[in-house]
Amino acid sequence: MNYDDLGVDLVKSVASYREAPGQSELLSAIQRHWPAERVFGLLESSSGEVVRSAATCLGLNGNMKHCAGLAELLHHPDPVIAASAEESLWRIWMRAGTPDGNQDLAAAVGAIQREQYDEAIELLSELILIEPGFAEAHHQLGLSQCVLMRLHDSLTAYREALRLNPFHFSAAAGMGHCYIELSDFRRALHAYKRALKIYPRLEGIPGAVATLERKLRATG
Repeated sequence: MNYDDLGVDLVKSVASYREAPGQSELLSAIQRHWPAERVFGLLESSSGEVVRSAATCLGLNGNMKHCAGLAELLHHPDPVIAASAEESLWRIWMRAGTPDGNQDLAAAVGAIQREQYDEAIELLSELILIEPGFAEAHHQLGLSQCVLMRLHDSLTAYREALRLNPFHFSAAAGMGHCYIELSDFRRALHAYKRALKIYPRLEGIPGAVATLERKLRATG
């Protein structure tokens, strides 16, 4: 089967999954028939729908080694494809730990959603002791610390998230938010530009860059 035929079959499979994402049978079928190694090359297809389907599939089957290919799609001229790549990156990042680590991360994210930030920090700090290479644990720790205005601790966590995962646009943007709170506008601008270099359409950040550039020009 050539790549064109493979792409058509993938689009059909992913379309069925999109119509009923809660059906475990369809998810299992995609995971069984469309392993990441089979799909990854389709990110370079000339068909936008094939590329989008491949990105979606990698979000279900891929791992951290596939992030570079997905991150390239964040620059795609089609915003739908870029959004699919973003969603898939988040899926991969959230399950990049061990099975137990992923459960602990989910518990911490639940605490964040309930605005129980101290609980989240405790859970994430314990997780990082066990799995120091889990980039998303560092990112979520930075987010929680930033909300509580523990800004220097937050910056440390965000930096580690970016060291472990250089495609983490949200960690770069988070650093920018911290620097804004610290009134360090030049570093904030640098952090925001780093985020946009990874993901040019990152919501809210182009406007923040424009505002900071005007502010810095006005103050010399």
